[in-house]
Order: sequence, then C-alpha cells, then structure tokens
Amino acid sequence: MGSIFAKKNNSNQNRQTVTENYPFDPNLLPAIRDLLPKLRGEKKQIAYADYLARKIKRNPRDLLFHVQRIYLNYVLGNEEAYFGALIDLFIVLGPKALDLKKSVLRPTYRLLTTEHKKYIKEHLKTGVDAAELIPTRESRLSRGLSSTTNIVTGEPAEAKLSPLATARKKLAVGETEAARTILENALEQDPGDLEIAYELLEIYRTHSLQQEFRAMTTRLAGKSLAARKEWNETEDFFRN
Repeated sequence: MGSIFAKKNNSNQNRQTVTENYPFDPNLLPAIRDLLPKLRGEKKQIAYADYLARKIKRNPRDLLFHVQRIYLNYVLGNEEAYFGALIDLFIVLGPKALDLKKSVLRPTYRLLTTEHKKYIKEHLKTGVDAAELIPTRESRLSRGLSSTTNIVTGEPAEAKLSPLATARKKLAVGETEAARTILENALEQDPGDLEIAYELLEIYRTHSLQQEFRAMTTRLAGKSLAARKEWNETEDFFRN
C-alpha cells in the first residue's frame, strides 16, 4: 500500500471531529479485540456482521457500527464483505477524516486483494461517491451499479422465502407492523434464532415499540433466547 499507511503522526493539526455519534479520537482507536463484542463461535460473528450491515444502511452516520463491521469481517477473513464495509465508510466520510481512514486500515489492509488495495489507495483522500461504479456487491450504501453484480431476472415467490427474508422485504417497503408480526411468530417457533432476534429487537428500538417488546418478552418467558445480552440491553433502553 506504500506510504499512505505509514506510522501515524500524533500531531493535533488538521484533526477533525467527524460526528457526534463517533466516540473515539481517530488517533486513539481501541485495538480490534477491545472494540468488538464478545461473540463465541463463527455463526454468531457472521450474524452480528449482517446485523451491523443493516444498521449502517438505516443509520449511515453511526461510525462506531462502521468500524465494528470492518473489523469483524476482517477477523472473519471475509475479504469481500470487509472491502464492502470499507467502501461504505469511505462513502460516509467522503474527503474528510483521513486520520480515521488510516487508523482503520492500518491493522487490517493486508486482507485486501491487489485490485481492492488499488481502489482503496485511489480513494483514500477523496472518499467514494455512492453513485459511482463500485467493484463489490457488499456495499450497503452504494447507489450505483456493482461491477461484479449479475443481472437478476426474477425473484422467488414470497411463499418460498424464509420468515427473515420475507420480513426484510416488508421493511423495505415500510410495512413495519407486518414485518414485526412475521418475526415475532418465527421467534416464538425458534427462540434460538440469532438473526431473527437481532432484526426484531432493532425494530422495537428504532420505532420505540415498548408495549410490543413487553408483550413479546411475556410470550417468550421461560424459553432459551438467542441474543440474551441484546434482550437485556433493549430492556434497559426502554427503562431509561
């Protein structure tokens, strides 16, 4: 990658505050192991990475989720998803926060393919335009066509989709109540489904559905739940 990833300069000059949602000084980013949640097993890590990707699509300015998504896909060794996560960060930051970009890349860029390294180097200072052609299908914020995306000629019938996929289609067109009902019924059938739990809890918090959350916890009482920590955090969210 050359000198763009040279040892960082500790000078305070030109340091920028990116957003109120970003809790770190870019020059003082925690180590990867300190920034990521403690998740046991690759399945849970993959599910959480998918959850972060959806959070970023709905709240692009939350840079904590961007950095966690980048680091988690790096830990998983998923180069394509890691590159897509970098692209989304570069879209949000544009030409700003060069220190932050370098801080995120410095411990992880070795995972990139030669083609992706070249692309990142070319866009490090300028950022990425969401409307331009991007060489990945893993960006969640791109509005342009992917240079690797195949043309899709049709979609499977909704009846053949999983409850999670069906709920996401409902969410995409603003049918939040229908999506919530689908997820609640699916989770009641399988309380250990991590992805459904993440999606449902996100709906409760995003739309301030405290009464619905309370009703669902009653329905699931006595069952072994996935994402127990996130259930407790949602409880705290509504309590506070």
